[in-house]
Amino acid sequence: MYMKKWLSGSLATLLLATTLGGTSIAFAETTELQESTETEMLTAEIQIISPNLEHEGLPFVTTVEFEEGANAFDLLLEAVGEDELEYTVDPEYGVFVEGILGLDGTASDWWMFNVNDEFSMVGASSYIVEDGDVLEWLYHVDGFDGWEEFAFADQDLIAEWAQEATQLMGALGLIEGKPSGDDFVFDPKGITTRAEFTKILVSLLFFETAETQAAGFTDVPENAWYASYVNIAKSENLIGGYADNTFKPNAAITRQDAAVIIARAFELSASASAPSFGDVTATYAVDAIRAVAEAGIMQGYSGSFRPQDAITREELAVVALRLLEYWEE
Repeated sequence: MYMKKWLSGSLATLLLATTLGGTSIAFAETTELQESTETEMLTAEIQIISPNLEHEGLPFVTTVEFEEGANAFDLLLEAVGEDELEYTVDPEYGVFVEGILGLDGTASDWWMFNVNDEFSMVGASSYIVEDGDVLEWLYHVDGFDGWEEFAFADQDLIAEWAQEATQLMGALGLIEGKPSGDDFVFDPKGITTRAEFTKILVSLLFFETAETQAAGFTDVPENAWYASYVNIAKSENLIGGYADNTFKPNAAITRQDAAVIIARAFELSASASAPSFGDVTATYAVDAIRAVAEAGIMQGYSGSFRPQDAITREELAVVALRLLEYWEE
């Protein structure tokens, strides 16, 4: 089993106060002293709390100073130190905090980010801290009871059957929104890439460990945000590549390929009474599709499965929620 590997790459840079002063510059017999300048410092309180579970070092409360423009993740990193955080970094969506002070998330327990006692609609790395803010990371045990308040900027464009799943997956940070001006949209009809699907799958399975051998795909750079997820999934034989040794991370994942990976990951097999679909002809996918349909994870369309269709982001949210519920059972 694998412990989640920290992604390398462009981590948020800490903003530190700088002072120019006491520097002398000599020109012949004249010495000029630069005037000392000081940056106005702001303050915020960091609270790391686990109200329903005792854990060493918690609760953790401290006040930090920062310069204008710092984000909440910067301050958390400064307050506890990088060795006490487990997180992944997506260059487009930002940082996802997975563990703090040795207390990691599980399939049902999560770190939630609040600002001034209200659930934050954006992640910690996207929230620009204001003077006097109280930044709280709260560990919720046995589920999350405030997800109904979460909404993406385009929530009204999401199909009714996907509303609950997108809100819950968004609140838990499993599926991030896409930046759009000052807000984040879900883009419900957008496609799900193979890289995005692999990240969701690995995150749901919560592997434990350290280093993982590179998958060896020629189109998966070592520093790509999805590299560690692909590496773990490949090492566990959950995914495969193409004949040319590529993974095609940015290609859309089809419904039949998603079904095959899910069946393999969750060790699903179809019974004799499992449903079958007339439009599924790929030999490698027939049993997997019947198995995920029987488990209620993916469904068909009046006798068809549409195996070659790409999974939309709202469909991904529903599948992810069903997998989370299946995993908890």
